[in-house]
Amino acid sequence: MAEQREEELRQQIASLKIRNEQEREIRGEGLAQPLWREILVDPFDGTQDPHAHLQAFQTQMYISGGDDKLSCKLFPGTLRGVALQWMMNLPPRSIRVFNDLASLFLSQFAANKSKRLEVADLFDIRQTGGESLKSYMARFNDTTVRVNDPDQKFFVKAFQKGLRIGPFSDALALQKPMSMEEIRVRAEKHIEMEESRFDKRESEHLNKKGRSRPARERPLLMDDRELYRRQGPDRRHEIPPKFTPLKEKKAHIMREICHTRLLNFPQAAGGKQMGKNKREWFDFHRANGHSMEECWTLGAQLEGLIQ
Repeated sequence: MAEQREEELRQQIASLKIRNEQEREIRGEGLAQPLWREILVDPFDGTQDPHAHLQAFQTQMYISGGDDKLSCKLFPGTLRGVALQWMMNLPPRSIRVFNDLASLFLSQFAANKSKRLEVADLFDIRQTGGESLKSYMARFNDTTVRVNDPDQKFFVKAFQKGLRIGPFSDALALQKPMSMEEIRVRAEKHIEMEESRFDKRESEHLNKKGRSRPARERPLLMDDRELYRRQGPDRRHEIPPKFTPLKEKKAHIMREICHTRLLNFPQAAGGKQMGKNKREWFDFHRANGHSMEECWTLGAQLEGLIQ
């Protein structure tokens, strides 16, 4: 009888423990939370992409082992400014689960959602003059992440179309790649060669620093113009006024960089006409009659920037 009575007491104690845990969970106290680390996400102030912020938060919560209730408690701590004010103005008891909060959050800040790109947008990406293969590839890869249709076939075509003529473009033309992953692998050696070549040029430049080059070897600058005029027709061939061909017109380039300090604008002509065409205005010299595309001084300065 004593053993039977002892067993009944054990069952009653176990039942009371289970009931107590259930009541605590209903009251919101819950059981001891698993260990979780600090949620490290950039604060959201209402101007960023809400989808990106929510994804970053949920990823951190998944890694930390947080549950739905903990997500509801911690999410407001990632908000700032207008976003936090919006959260504080939500009606009481309007959030039952975290999905409710997430849906309201995405709906409220939907206008800030980043625009998804189309495959056709990739064909507008071009490797600019002087841009390294490494930089172009990084820029192209960053854009592909935002494309709706991850079709490798179009990615490859767009990448090749934007690539400047050179050893790597020739290699891809001879052996056509099947995917962007193949292009990345094959580009590694070309990037190493490109960086090695750049380091070598930098080293040679430092070794020659301080020694002026002959006039025929250095880029033609503004002071060379007067020298070119004074040498006479018999010696002018020693400093050929030839510049690197430009893809854009000089007028367009000047308008793009005129607000910087890259160009050294000459003194205004002060009403002096610099050419035959009285109706043509030249912004660089601030005078009439001069052709911007044929301007030697502007061409020399642009050549200096290219070099």
